Amino acid sequence: INTVPTRVRIPAAGAARAWLRDLQDRQSDSRPFDHLALTRIQALSELPPGEALFDSMLVFETYPVDESVTSRTGVGVLDVRTDDAATFPWCLRVHLAERLAFDLTYDPALFDQPTVERAAERLSVLLTGLAGNLDGGLADLDLLTPADRALLEEWQASARSVAPRSPVDLFAEQARRTPDAIALHDDSREITYTRLAQWSDRLATRLLTDGLA
Repeated sequence: INTVPTRVRIPAAGAARAWLRDLQDRQSDSRPFDHLALTRIQALSELPPGEALFDSMLVFETYPVDESVTSRTGVGVLDVRTDDAATFPWCLRVHLAERLAFDLTYDPALFDQPTVERAAERLSVLLTGLAGNLDGGLADLDLLTPADRALLEEWQASARSVAPRSPVDLFAEQARRTPDAIALHDDSREITYTRLAQWSDRLATRLLTDGLA
């Protein structure tokens, strides 16, 4: 058993079924190189020495049982159980029992339990949507859980209507609030809100005097 890094490209457009089929074909084509040591793979990559090749792992476990051997010998496999320690920040283990099952292990020094639970819920939403519409587009897959949507609605509920105001009123308010802050910067010159307000007042007075405003 060897764990090797996998680089997966997710296109911006295209059907999920076609992408999954292409991904499976690419994985099958790479099988002849599974024996390579990680040091050799890293030497052939653009990553510098000492940098991790990957920080998460996906494991698909399958233990085929030859039923013909069982019928001839009377010896069979009743159950298979594995106990794996988490050696990566994330590790998703997929195994087939009565149905497809997923186990997510993590490094508690890097993630707390609520964060992992939210990640697992989003993964469930993603896989459910994928299984329900394989011919749909990848861009249409949803990652948001009901709790995520409720949180977004809560954030948006804080919005309040604001009466329309003219740019002149907004500038005057800002000048009163931060008179010494820089309003304009032009190469070596900096103009504060106070000075800009004084200039604008003199200009407005001149325009009114000359009958231009």
